[in-house]
Amino acid sequence: MRKIGLISCVKTKLPYKAEAKELYNSDFFKKMKLYVESRCDEWYILSAKYELLSPRDIISPYEKTLKGMPIDLRGKWAETVWGKLVCNLQSTDQVILLAGLDYREFLVDRIRNFGCEICIPMEGLKQGEQKRWLKENL
Repeated sequence: MRKIGLISCVKTKLPYKAEAKELYNSDFFKKMKLYVESRCDEWYILSAKYELLSPRDIISPYEKTLKGMPIDLRGKWAETVWGKLVCNLQSTDQVILLAGLDYREFLVDRIRNFGCEICIPMEGLKQGEQKRWLKENL
């Protein structure tokens, strides 16, 4: 079984174009990145602007988030993400999802219905608790 990591984008970014894995440069993102790099065979970034990113994709900084976005637009965003993600999944994969509810709400059922096992290790934890959890599990 392959393990596929999905982590969310963050607000803090470099002020210039860079590989996605470097553009997002908050401490929280770096910890999520370390977590999936050490446990997953492949990993991707859920981006409010670019939908699904490979860590090596070159992108420009932006200001966009799913927080506060109308539900119908979040649904369309998830549909686009799913269209890209499903091309990289096998039904026997385990998907480890490190993303807030806005980023995962319309993806979880699609991933499960495809046949993948899904793991959301920080589900229900507040921001500070998520940071502590990551620190303890690196």
